[in-house]
Amino acid sequence: MEEPENTSEPEEVVVVVEATDAQAAEGVPVEGRQPVIGEDHTTWEAFRKLDFWLLFVSFLCGVGTSLAVMNNLEEIARALGYADAYIFMFLASISGFFTCILSGSVQEYFIKKVGMPRPVWDAASKILMVIGYIVMAMALPGSLYIGSIIVGICYEICLVVTILTAYDLFGLKCFGTIHNILLVNLPLSCFLFSGLLARILYNVPAKWMAGCNNACIGAHCYGTVFVVMAIACVIGFGLDVSSVIRTKSIYAKIHSSKSSEISMRKVDANKLSSGQRNHD
Repeated sequence: MEEPENTSEPEEVVVVVEATDAQAAEGVPVEGRQPVIGEDHTTWEAFRKLDFWLLFVSFLCGVGTSLAVMNNLEEIARALGYADAYIFMFLASISGFFTCILSGSVQEYFIKKVGMPRPVWDAASKILMVIGYIVMAMALPGSLYIGSIIVGICYEICLVVTILTAYDLFGLKCFGTIHNILLVNLPLSCFLFSGLLARILYNVPAKWMAGCNNACIGAHCYGTVFVVMAIACVIGFGLDVSSVIRTKSIYAKIHSSKSSEISMRKVDANKLSSGQRNHD
């Protein structure tokens, strides 16, 4: 009489499939397939994702333009008739300091509560920067005070949001390298916005002003620069909206996982408290 066939192999296949699904749910890339957004990526794998380049260019538009303003605050203040620019540098620095402290906690709170994608904050900062640049371009009384505060706030928001978003989307595996590549935008933006755009558009009217030692005086000196940077921020806003749409499902998963962790902690706390009461 023939022995019955061994049916244990299909069960092993089921176990493997279940383990694979569990790994994917936990954000662990499965060997043999490309990682999806929210899992650990190598640097090359991140380069091949559209989400990385949306983040990179948006970072350039936000941090790059605000850094150009901070680098040229002294000349901007002189052109608008201020003898001392230290107050504007102080306002940009102190507003950025407090924003850096608060922004991460505020983002985490809204992710836990409603699953709000981090790029929403980046998009909001771009709109705020557009308003600030337009106000500074109009050179209204006190506009440079307002603009300095807005630039300091938005610079730190863009910096913090971009770094944390990179971690959420591409994981911890090569986070240090991805982080450093994103920070290439800092010298790149200094070259593009400060070294080229601001200098060229500032020097053109300065050459036409006689007796000023090639120093441009008036609102027109940086007015065009602010308009161009406002347009760059509008472009960055569009990229951020695209990132929000593309990452909405990722942050929904993060929100659900955080909510489940909070629920489990509450259940454990209730069990512990009830156990203590029964013991008493």
